[in-house]
Amino acid sequence: MKILGIDTSTMTTSLAIIEDHRILGEYSVTGELSHSERVMEMLEELFAKHSFEVKDIDLFVSGKGPGSFTGLRIGITIIKTLAQALKKEGMGISTLAALAHGYPGEKLIVPILDARRERVYTGAYLWEDGELKNIIPDTVISWKDWVKELDGRRATILGPGISTFEEEIKKESFLEIAPSSFHQVRASQLCFLGLRDYEKGIRQNLYEITPNYVKKSQAEREWEGRHHG
Repeated sequence: MKILGIDTSTMTTSLAIIEDHRILGEYSVTGELSHSERVMEMLEELFAKHSFEVKDIDLFVSGKGPGSFTGLRIGITIIKTLAQALKKEGMGISTLAALAHGYPGEKLIVPILDARRERVYTGAYLWEDGELKNIIPDTVISWKDWVKELDGRRATILGPGISTFEEEIKKESFLEIAPSSFHQVRASQLCFLGLRDYEKGIRQNLYEITPNYVKKSQAEREWEGRHHG
């Protein structure tokens, strides 16, 4: 079974193809160009390295967030369009779960993304019997409140949000920061999570795959303010 994964939820565009439990290729770029400017070229380059084509993909997977509002829409739109055109299946997978899945630690795993205004997109995960469990659901919360929520439980912090909150994390003796190689979302981890769910018999309605924004966008908040203020 071949799976294509795309993540556009952060500043990094990440694409991967796996076949069963083996990575066939993975391509990640972080830079000034937007996801829309680089993702199609990256897709072409990734498939150029293999003897099969996009029509040979069995399952299309995208990071569904939380993360960048604009970025999330791009990744999800691409996988839904490809899956629909090729009459294949698609899945949306938590970006935070993908971050956590790439880390093999025994402690609580806490991925973070910067949600601005001293807040983080975050959740808590733990490996149990070889499977990643979501202990605290994905949310958006102020860093101070999140520290209280963790309540002294020893945890490893990872993800792009480290660059913003590193000094705050270091103030908490029960928290440790994962090595920098674990701070980037990898599309291969989305693929592995998609495969895990697929093998369990889980299917997603292609038309119901939507971004998990966790919070309302600025535009939505402004609209509500104008109409309900």
